[in-house]
Amino acid sequence: MKISNLLLMAGAVITLASCGNSSEDTKDTSIEISKMTVDTENSKLNWKGMKSAEDFHTGQVTFKAGSVEIIDGNMASGEFTIDMSSIKVTDAELPDDKKQMLAGHLAAPDFFNTEEGKNVKVKAGALENGMLPITIVILGQEIQETVPVQLTVNGNEGSLKGSFEVNFSSLNRPGFQPKEGQTDFVQPIISFELDVQLK
Repeated sequence: MKISNLLLMAGAVITLASCGNSSEDTKDTSIEISKMTVDTENSKLNWKGMKSAEDFHTGQVTFKAGSVEIIDGNMASGEFTIDMSSIKVTDAELPDDKKQMLAGHLAAPDFFNTEEGKNVKVKAGALENGMLPITIVILGQEIQETVPVQLTVNGNEGSLKGSFEVNFSSLNRPGFQPKEGQTDFVQPIISFELDVQLK
C-alpha cells in the first residue's frame, strides 16, 4: 500500500508539473500587424522657404499615395509619394498672380524640376522614441534624414504629424546657390509641417 501510494503521489506531481508547462507554452504571444493607407484628400505637407528669417514664403504640396505598417501600435515602416506638380504658394499677402508665378518658379529646372521629377518618394523606417528615419528619393538622388514625428492611432484611423527641416543642398540646384556677388539667395534648408491622415 505504501509503495502504491507513493507511486500515485509521484504521478500526480508529474501531471501537475506538465499542466503548468503547458499553460506557459500556450501563453498568447501573437503580434498585431496592420496596414493603414494615407488619406490623400485630407493630408498635406506645408513648407516654408526663405532667404532670411524676414524674407520667406510659405506653401503646400499634396500626397499622391502612401501606406504605413503598424506593429503592436507602433510604426514599423512606411512609403509615401508626394506630387511635386501640386506645389502651391500660400502667402497671405501675395496676390494670386504672384503666387502662381512663384509656384512656377519653384517647379522650374533651377529648383525642383517637376517636369522630370513629378513624384517624390519617401521611404520611412521604424519610429523610435519619436524619431523617424526617412529616405527622400528626388530627381534621381537620395536624401536621408531623421525627423521628429508623432504617431496617433485610434481604431481604424490615425495620423502622423511633425515639424522638421530638410537640407536639399546635395541636389546642387542652381536656384539654391548664390550667383557671383550675390549676398542673399534662397536657402537649401526648407522647413516642413507634416500632417498625414491615415485610414
